Amino acid sequence: MVEPNNSLWRYVSILVLFLYLQGRIRLSSIRELRRLDPNEGVRQWDCVTQADAFTGAEHAQLFEYIKSTMSQIDLKVLEANAGPGSTWPQEAVFNRWHNILIATRYALCFFESTHESIAMWNGYAPNGVAVRTSMNMLETALAGTHRQWRISKMRYWDKRTEITPDDTHHDPVLKEILRHPHLLKAKEYEYEKEIRLCSVDPSERSHLVINGVPPESWIQEIRISPKIWHQDAEVLVGLIADSRPPLKPFINISPLTPIPGIADTFEEQLNADLGKDEAAHWPRFLRSP
Repeated sequence: MVEPNNSLWRYVSILVLFLYLQGRIRLSSIRELRRLDPNEGVRQWDCVTQADAFTGAEHAQLFEYIKSTMSQIDLKVLEANAGPGSTWPQEAVFNRWHNILIATRYALCFFESTHESIAMWNGYAPNGVAVRTSMNMLETALAGTHRQWRISKMRYWDKRTEITPDDTHHDPVLKEILRHPHLLKAKEYEYEKEIRLCSVDPSERSHLVINGVPPESWIQEIRISPKIWHQDAEVLVGLIADSRPPLKPFINISPLTPIPGIADTFEEQLNADLGKDEAAHWPRFLRSP
């Protein structure tokens, strides 16, 4: 379960932010996310999933669908490779299911935390922004999209852990996660505290763009990266506010942004004045850029 009012952060580039300001959100397919992380959506515990993730009726439906999409040549090859007493290799059904899954599931990833994160700034938006929201706001904003959505915490697992059919039989949560490998990551990513928003679309595109999601309905705050020079950050605040005036009160510069103090400003101005006096005595050629 995701707490309804906890802060969820999404670290994005300025270009993606302006997409949001136009009332659009963009989700990446799991297949696309695998370009950045080869472990994204990797199927887990193959033999267990094949045997335990689906009911008999679901397996039959999956079999009939996959069979209807295959050429006669592929069907003959699979039937020839079927094991003793079997008319269809279970692994082939499972592989086809997994390929469909990673191509048609789309995700938007959030970081759950009461504070912004330097690690997330460095990794995802050193020159961008962090958009803060909550599950309550997301649910309200997405209600008008007429799509089914799943908002879920990621589950992190130790790759060295062996999972047996007995484990899944006695653990409904573990059995359910077998059907959602796109909600599972290795323990090495646990620091991300990821909340994932997912939808399904049969188009098999690299990205899914959802229109008609007003930014005011889900954006609680826009925070400018501390990696951006403070004066540039101030300009960016103005540009965002001009683009979407109702959001102006909710645009902030990260409190981690280094801003010169009074003494630093005085010293900088003093050095500038001294530099100008010295430059008055330069040879003329030194003035050429």
